Amino acid sequence: MSRVSEPTVPEQDALFVEPVHPVAQSDELELSELYLRYRGEILGFLVPMTRDPEVAEDILQDTFIRLIREARAGRMPDNVRAWLYRVAANLAISRGRRLAAWLRVVPRLLDRNEPPRPEAEFLAHERDAALHAALGRLRPAGRAALLLAAQGFDGHEIATSIGRSEAATRTLLYRSRIELRRLAEAAEVGP
Repeated sequence: MSRVSEPTVPEQDALFVEPVHPVAQSDELELSELYLRYRGEILGFLVPMTRDPEVAEDILQDTFIRLIREARAGRMPDNVRAWLYRVAANLAISRGRRLAAWLRVVPRLLDRNEPPRPEAEFLAHERDAALHAALGRLRPAGRAALLLAAQGFDGHEIATSIGRSEAATRTLLYRSRIELRRLAEAAEVGP
């Protein structure tokens, strides 16, 4: 009789327990030290940026979670402090954009499809006519710059479009806004 060897079954614990390497422990210790070192500094940057301490705390946590993911993926940033500031700023800006978009959508969700009142339409038409008249009294370069800015073009794009430097375009926009405001107030154009 020949002996039939039984198949070996791996131990259950060996399947589910991930061995802890000394390198991994040192990485975790380094990440903890980085958190303790930069937490207050990054939070101090985020609170004025978000104007809400709770939101700043949430963004701070998201920032450090991303650092942990990067470290575990073997992509630890060379300059951790600068990387943390950049990620925190990007997260705060993204949150602000999402909030702004949400605030634009909410009134439409609450809209009960009521037709506009005739008085409101008339006043809006008068306001628009007065605003167009005030725009017509501006110099062409100032009017063009304001209209491009109203369409969402940034300073560099506006400067390129009207053939001026970015600094001159910023000055032109500033002065044109003041002049438009003055002309609108003189014509009693309200919001």
